[in-house]
Amino acid sequence: MSRSMRICVLLVSLTSLVGLASSAAEAVTWSNSGDTAFTATGGARTFSSTGLQLSCPSASVTGTVASSPFVGVTWAAVTGTETYSGCSWGGVTTSIDCAYTDTALFWAAGSPATTTGRRDITCSAIQFNSKVCHLGGTLQWIYSNPVSPATFGKLTFTPGGTVIASNGPAGTCLLGNGDPVTFSEYTETVNSAAGGPTPHLGPIFTRMP
Repeated sequence: MSRSMRICVLLVSLTSLVGLASSAAEAVTWSNSGDTAFTATGGARTFSSTGLQLSCPSASVTGTVASSPFVGVTWAAVTGTETYSGCSWGGVTTSIDCAYTDTALFWAAGSPATTTGRRDITCSAIQFNSKVCHLGGTLQWIYSNPVSPATFGKLTFTPGGTVIASNGPAGTCLLGNGDPVTFSEYTETVNSAAGGPTPHLGPIFTRMP
């Protein structure tokens, strides 16, 4: 076999391997057999940067699950909002309004089964009806599927991720301008859901294979 023919055979072989890898990746299928819309409550949370802290007693969350089954290694599974009210920032009452997208990355069978993923957030810190701070970046979480008949779905945020604070149009951000923000560990628990089978306990994520 000539050198040029050997090169052609090698190229064909490499192309076939790439095609097989691509097909294998595309064979990953995410599904939701639970609810497609939900609300959740979050506990106390602290936002920290440059030696300052913003403490919030609780949060309210809404979420909508994307249509499934979805074929792909990762899945932009949920979009929604989260609102922190009653926060205290240097003695000034502050609220934080966020839009988010939750992307599912890994899944593990168990009781309950769990999904690991990331949350991309865009948030506004509001004082006196004006935006004084912008927060943007990603956080890491683990979601535990609900367990019938009475255990709701739960999302637990773990340390890690990267969120940056910057000044809002109405003033200087007390968390800094271009500075990283750290978040205390935090859990969101579904308290109301719809769009799936009863009991309505939240999304139920699975992934095959």
